[in-house]
Amino acid sequence: RIVRHLYAEARGDRRDLPRRAVDAVLDLCATGRPGGPSGRISLSGGLEAFAVRGWLRVGPARPAVPTSTAPPVRTPPAPSDTPLRVPGVTEPGNGWRIRSSLIEKPGEMVYTSLEWCFRADMMDGCTIRSRREGDRIRPEGGSGSRSLKKLLIDRRIPREDRDALLVLAVGYKVLWVPGVAVDAEASARRSENSIEAGTGRRIRVALERFPVRTNAGEGGTGQDGEA
Repeated sequence: RIVRHLYAEARGDRRDLPRRAVDAVLDLCATGRPGGPSGRISLSGGLEAFAVRGWLRVGPARPAVPTSTAPPVRTPPAPSDTPLRVPGVTEPGNGWRIRSSLIEKPGEMVYTSLEWCFRADMMDGCTIRSRREGDRIRPEGGSGSRSLKKLLIDRRIPREDRDALLVLAVGYKVLWVPGVAVDAEASARRSENSIEAGTGRRIRVALERFPVRTNAGEGGTGQDGEA
């Protein structure tokens, strides 16, 4: 039930989650696993399950690479200051395609690890990049503003994965780190049950994954298989 809940929370529904995928995620958490409960497996919908240091996370998968690439494979780095097109499609160049659109109807609001709705007035000048020293965020459910560096440590994000995270930010104000945290002020969810509800524009931002090729002409599709 916990695995299904995490998957539904990350994707927005429970489609394409067969029993064998649930069993594979549970195997990651097995205490008798060599080296302890750790590792990652690909799930459908651009997600992955990742177990490390006693924690299980389901969220956006690392960009795929060609199967012909010899291991170990380094995660493609996140981009550097790519302007977010609103509305439109932005391709940062590291395995993600980002679609943004203006929405007005409450029924169009979506909140998952791969898709989120924001207040339009907070998105002016938004760029897509990797993390940098000085980044700060006021995460939903938190008590105030804090450094992104400390947040990633508290959320048990492995050091080797932090530089590959996508960061949507305006200057040093982080609006969203997909699968990790969203800024409480920028999130449209904050105003839905307040006096601000129904006022102002909203922007829906959705992530789509596609294969990354390290060199032209390399073989392999780089697509996910089911766990």
